[in-house]
This record gives sequence, C-alpha cells and structure tokens, in this order.
Amino acid sequence: MKRIFRSTKIVITFAVLILSSCATPSNVGCPSFGSGKVTKSKKYKSGISTFKIRKAFALNTGSKSKREKISRPNFVDNHFEGLGVVELDLLASNKEIDSHDFFLSNLIEQNHRHENKVENLRKLNLDKKIKIINTTSYLSLNEVFEKKETLNTIQDALNHKKSRRKGAILKGGAIILMALLAGISIPVLGTSTASIGLVAILFLDVLISIGIIRYYRNEKPKLAKATGYLRLIYSAIFGVGIGYHMLGNVAMFNKFWSLGLIAFGIHLVALGILFNNEGGKKWVNYTIKSLLIIAGIGYMLLNVGLLFTANPVAFTALIQPVFIVPQILGEILFALWMILKGGRIKEQ
Repeated sequence: MKRIFRSTKIVITFAVLILSSCATPSNVGCPSFGSGKVTKSKKYKSGISTFKIRKAFALNTGSKSKREKISRPNFVDNHFEGLGVVELDLLASNKEIDSHDFFLSNLIEQNHRHENKVENLRKLNLDKKIKIINTTSYLSLNEVFEKKETLNTIQDALNHKKSRRKGAILKGGAIILMALLAGISIPVLGTSTASIGLVAILFLDVLISIGIIRYYRNEKPKLAKATGYLRLIYSAIFGVGIGYHMLGNVAMFNKFWSLGLIAFGIHLVALGILFNNEGGKKWVNYTIKSLLIIAGIGYMLLNVGLLFTANPVAFTALIQPVFIVPQILGEILFALWMILKGGRIKEQ
C-alpha cells in the first residue's frame, strides 16, 4: 500500500506540474483535449498559483518548501505589521517637516530677494558712476582747460572780494585816524609832538594811496591809478614840508603843505568821480560823490589863493567858509562808507 500511495502521489505531482505549466499568465495556451486548436482560457489568463496547488496537496504540513521560504521572507511580514500606525506617524512628521521647510524656504527666499536688491542697487550705482566717468571722458582737453580756467576765475574773484573788503576797512580806518592826528598836530606846529603826528599822517597817506589803487583797479584801472598817484604826489610834497618842520622852519612847511594840497584837491575830485555806492541807495552815492568833488575844488582854490594872491588872509576868509563843510564831511563819510559797506558787493 505504501508503494501504491507513493506512486499515486508521484502521478498526481506530475499532473499538477503539467497543469501548472499550462496555467501560467503568459499568452501561450495548452492544446485542448479532442481538438488540434490552441485556445486560451480566462482561468489560464488569470493564472493559478502552482505554489498554492502544491501546498494544498502537500501531505507533510509541518514542512515548507524552499520556494515558500524564499518567496515569503520573514522580514516582509514584520515590516508591514502595524502599518496604519506607522503611516499616521509618518504623515504627522511629514506635516511638521513640511511646515518647518516652508518657513525656512521663506526665509531663504527673502534673503535671496534682499541680496538681489542690494546687488542691483550696487550695480545701478556702479553704472551711474561709470556713465559719469564716460561722459566726462568724452570732454575734450580744451573744455577741461576752459572749465579749469573758469574755476580759477571764480576762485580769484572770491579771493579778490575778501581782500577788497579788508582793504576797504583798512583804508577807512586810516582816513579817520589821519583826521584825528591832524586835529592833534596842526594846533601845536613847531613842536616835536607835531612832527611825530605829521610823520604818522604821511605814512597813512601813502597807505591810503596804495589802497585806492588796489580797490578800484578792476572797475576803472586808469582813473584809479591817476587818483592814487595824485595822492602820492601830495604825500611827497608834504614830506618835504615835514622836513622843514623838523628843522624848525614852520613857514616853509606851510608853503610846501599848501602846494601839496593843490594836488590833494585834484585827487579828491578824481576820487569823487571814481566813487560808486556799488548797488546801494542813489542818494548816498550822489551825496558822497558831490562832497568829495566840492571839497577837492575848495582845496585847490583855497591853496592857490594862499600861494599866489597879494592878500592871502582876506582870500582865505572869503573862500574857507564856503568849503569848510564839504572838506570835513567829504573824506569822513567816504571813510565811514568804506568801513561799513566797502567790498560787500556780490560779485559773480
């Protein structure tokens, strides 16, 4: 019986193998019994697992074939145990990771945008600088030299304005100081005090002459030089008279002084023509100009009469009251104008 059972088992096994080879999911079918055609059964298409049939007919249930062990490894079952819990945990962690990644990606994107803006601004500024350099590079040498000369001209004008203002203050102060010294020295002629005062007046006259030439040299250079030189001529003649005064000869001093005052009168007339209020009120301009010219005429007439008339005392008594006010106010107002306003004109 054992042999029959074993042989039966072998026959059944071969039959199952034959059927399993025909029941594969391939497109090749087995020939049907009773016909020479090849057909394909739906069951054949779906496929019957040889492994299942062999398992069903296996008598020794306790043992497993090598194919079962290979096809169904243990780690697959362990991997899929508790699949739902694992999937929920993975989804939750993925959401958290996605939120953190989204936040970090926003920060990174903002940083990139900021860096791009900074880079674009830097490039824009660099392009502007390059354009400025390129535009200036197209300038010809003549244009560059012209611009340089223009800047030098403006700088010279500003420097001249500053020096002109200082010169005006010095000139006005010198005239007032000279008037004070004259008021001290003239009444005490023949003394050493008078000699010291007259020397100081001579020195101030020279400074005023140079200051007038420098102050008006850009407006009316020829007239400015003539005005200054006339006062220098007066100073030279006055210096000779001071020499006689130091020697004790007051009469010769008076003669040379009167001769010098004729040149001084011409100087005042030229100064009145040269004077300009420089944009100020017209009545101030006309007043100072008129006083200087009248004072100059008075000095000329009075000293010509003293030198060449038969009765100089009577001539002086007749002429001096007419010109005494212009002679005092002319130079004093001119000096005050120089101190307060001289050189303040806006120059372009």
